[in-house]
Amino acid sequence: MPFACNQDLRIHYIVEGKGPPLVLQHGFSWSADAWRICGYTDALRDR
Repeated sequence: MPFACNQDLRIHYIVEGKGPPLVLQHGFSWSADAWRICGYTDALRDR
């Protein structure tokens, strides 16, 4: 799993598709998988 480090925090990220970056921030009780489950990553991957 790729991580970016900022001070004492490790931030996990996932790269999908190509092009300019788009950051999807999940809510408090969700995880990054929620964007896949709801179909957002598939819909945005080629854009």
